[in-house]
Amino acid sequence: MDADVWSTMAQASGAMPREARAWTLMGILALALGILVMLMGISLAVMLRRRRRRLLALRSDTARRRVVDPWMEAGRRASPPTAEELEEDRADDAPPSR
Repeated sequence: MDADVWSTMAQASGAMPREARAWTLMGILALALGILVMLMGISLAVMLRRRRRRLLALRSDTARRRVVDPWMEAGRRASPPTAEELEEDRADDAPPSR
C-alpha cells in the first residue's frame, strides 16, 4: 500500500493527521503559557500594591509619631499642676463678672 492509502484509512478512522495534532498541541501550550504569564502579572501587581500600602502606612505612622511622641514625653516629664496654678486656670476660664 502506498502513502495515500494509509492517509485515507487514517482519515476514515477519525484520527487527526500528524501535522494537525502538532498544531493543536502547540496551540494548547501557547494558551497555557499565556495564562501563566497573565497570572504572574496579576500576582506582581497585587504584590506591588500591598508593598505600596505598607510603605504609605509606615510613612503616615512615622509622621504621626514625630508629632505625638514629643508631646507625650513632655506630658510625662511635666510636674502636676499646683493648687495656685489650678486656681489661676479657673479664674482665666470664668466669665467676667459685671
